[in-house]
Amino acid sequence: MLVFIRSTITSFWTSLVTVILGIVLVIFPSASITIFCTGAGIALILYGLTYLFRYWQGKRQNVSLNTELFFGLIFAVLGLLFLSVPTIIFSILPFVLGALLLLAGLCKIPLVKDAFQIPLPHPWLFLLSSLIPIVLGLILLFNPFGVITSLIVFFGICLIVNGALDIFGYFFSRNKLQK
Repeated sequence: MLVFIRSTITSFWTSLVTVILGIVLVIFPSASITIFCTGAGIALILYGLTYLFRYWQGKRQNVSLNTELFFGLIFAVLGLLFLSVPTIIFSILPFVLGALLLLAGLCKIPLVKDAFQIPLPHPWLFLLSSLIPIVLGLILLFNPFGVITSLIVFFGICLIVNGALDIFGYFFSRNKLQK
């Protein structure tokens, strides 16, 4: 249960950064390729470091969190790619964003399982925070938009919704676990 609590606290801060990044993308959709890729690269590295920190915490408590290590490394490497080759990344951006949303949704499946098993109030929020990025990621992978600006706004909205659902889930689970 302690791992679940720490995981949700870390998820709260990650979700807050996700919402802020989404707002920036919605407000400034025509930002240059370099600025967007730099911001996305830094965000991905930070997101990867969050997963690596969770892995490190689990290792200190003798809890196996190998998926945290895997996703931490994947997000960190993707972040480095965004920083080093922005024009190539921007040309494949719809597929990259779709894959990231899909991975984010799939990573939340264990939390959904925990939310239903504990049981937390409103476990459907955890379910939504997993299903929405999966569905939106699949849409981007199989039906990418023709206009990059629309794609960036759409991805920003996805980030806002995904982060907001995670934040709501954090507050609902925090209240339940404090009782």
